[in-house]
Amino acid sequence: MYPLAHRTLIECCRNADRVTSKYAPSRPNPNQADPPVSHRFAPDGPSIMQINIGDHRSPVAGYLPVPPHLRSRLYWARTRARLIASKIPDADKYFLHLPKRRSLTELLADRSIWINYSVLLGGDYGEATGYDQIAIGSSAFRVGRWTVLATVIHELAHCDGASGRNTNIEAELAVLACGLGKRSEQVLSDDPCTPYDPRTRG
Repeated sequence: MYPLAHRTLIECCRNADRVTSKYAPSRPNPNQADPPVSHRFAPDGPSIMQINIGDHRSPVAGYLPVPPHLRSRLYWARTRARLIASKIPDADKYFLHLPKRRSLTELLADRSIWINYSVLLGGDYGEATGYDQIAIGSSAFRVGRWTVLATVIHELAHCDGASGRNTNIEAELAVLACGLGKRSEQVLSDDPCTPYDPRTRG
């Protein structure tokens, strides 16, 4: 197994906002909308993983366009994932260690991969079907955008061949390799202030 990152994402992105708990929804001002999304974040560029805004019909039943009020969080997550790939070398290296041998950078630049929305996942944050269809569930959005980001990373690991068996930890270790957790959580216990959860399987 490839050694995981020593630095957390927060250490690499010093101006990043606080990571919210994966168990309790963040408590923003109820009158405050999501931060505005710059035009450079929102459009799907010529080489970028795509977000379904109604321009894609997924072959997977229940995979729907992302509702308008949730899109800014996914645009933010996609942009932050690209920042992780460029700032944390262990992220690409970990993904290259997975069965499909594709780096995080390569996956994020693959226009055949679509992120969809699903209300059928129950308490699960996300799901990947095949190697190009991802669904993010409503529960991930309820927790906060850092959990949405971690879910995107986790599901991209499945697109890279990480096993979905309920005893396998490959996909969640990708979250750790991307600086979204602490290595100490593997030995001690889950830190609710990071999106990484060492208890997650599949």
